[in-house]
Amino acid sequence: MRTYLTLAALGIAVTLSGAHATVLVDARSTSMAQAGPQPVSSFAHARNGALVPGENIAAANGFSNAGPIVLNATSAFANTTQLDGGIYSTAQASADLATGTLRARAEAGSIGGGGFSAAFAYASWTETVTFNNTSGSTQELGFFWQTDGVVQSGPAVGPFSGSESVTSSILLAVNNIHFSFIGMKDASGGYDTLGGAQFNYLNGGSFFSYQPKGNNNNGVWTATATGTESGLLSATLLVPDGLASIDITTFLNVDCRNGSICDFGNTATFSFGNLPNGLTWTSESGDFLTTGTPDVPVPAALGFAVLAFGSLGALSRRAK
Repeated sequence: MRTYLTLAALGIAVTLSGAHATVLVDARSTSMAQAGPQPVSSFAHARNGALVPGENIAAANGFSNAGPIVLNATSAFANTTQLDGGIYSTAQASADLATGTLRARAEAGSIGGGGFSAAFAYASWTETVTFNNTSGSTQELGFFWQTDGVVQSGPAVGPFSGSESVTSSILLAVNNIHFSFIGMKDASGGYDTLGGAQFNYLNGGSFFSYQPKGNNNNGVWTATATGTESGLLSATLLVPDGLASIDITTFLNVDCRNGSICDFGNTATFSFGNLPNGLTWTSESGDFLTTGTPDVPVPAALGFAVLAFGSLGALSRRAK
């Protein structure tokens, strides 16, 4: 594991016990269109530098693209587009450990035709962070999960009304190390003690939810709506003296149907607050938060969609 190699190179003895989460970068998308009796769908799914078997399919008049295909990848993307007559959908998803970001965009619509369309985009990453606290006492560290997006409800496709659903989540887990949050009443050890929080958008409204037990009674999380489609989750982690590891998992899920656009390509981002004196950290991947410039994969599906939609528009004009 790269974290331990880095610590060993610094002359720090590592004696942590217990298994930690495997580093994960995952992106998948689905585009579905239905102008006739049967829906037509294209799928794309990349995880940790490989295509997921059986989940990368381009249907007729569809497009699928996922990657990168590289050993020890710390990013992933998945793009799809599907056309069926005048019905279209397109979805893009990406995850990047270097920037701590997730991106997801889903668009489902119609060009002069009635039918059904749906687009789904999902991205996730998991990283293990090892803190080295040499201060001799517990240190406070802020962390933040910011989700920014725009949702547009277009005209309904055929007899179906449009719908939009977005879930952006962060989960922190520990194993045999007594981390806690400021405001926690129970700081006992055990996996998943810290829990997590979610920003949710559903059909025109947004709300926050919390884990475990679905509440925020201890006042651990600060939740701020930065717009109907955007929200900030923040908390303060109490880092014990010495070496201690924590698993961070995030995911962003976008479900957009029938004449709607859910654009969360700009973006969901994790960040730490300012590190106090005596506190440093390394990551399992060795790439976590190494750049402040988010990597935006070129969504080949978008180019395909523009060409396809343009062609459909020209055909529609000629038909008129």
